[in-house]
Amino acid sequence: MFARAEFGLSKKEFFRLLPRQLAQMQDHWIAGRRERHMLIAMLQRDLINYSFYRPKQLVTLGDLIGPDPSRKPKAPGRRMTAGRRANVAKQIRGLFGMLMAQK
Repeated sequence: MFARAEFGLSKKEFFRLLPRQLAQMQDHWIAGRRERHMLIAMLQRDLINYSFYRPKQLVTLGDLIGPDPSRKPKAPGRRMTAGRRANVAKQIRGLFGMLMAQK
């Protein structure tokens, strides 16, 4: 929906997009919205920190906006070894075995 509304794509252009292209457009759109929110948060921060009844501890932009969603957490560095794969398979078989026993 945002690709057609925000970028003005026709249906034909939209359905020709590759998933990677759509994801890049979405990332660009999110970055633009975050930039606008940052400007509003800067104004809020200044109003709060320098008003007549200002807080004792200054408010930061992080307090108003929160973490950056574009910074995705890294996946754990553990690799799926043969031993781990066998352990996972054993756990799944045990789970299905318990489910079948309940019938």
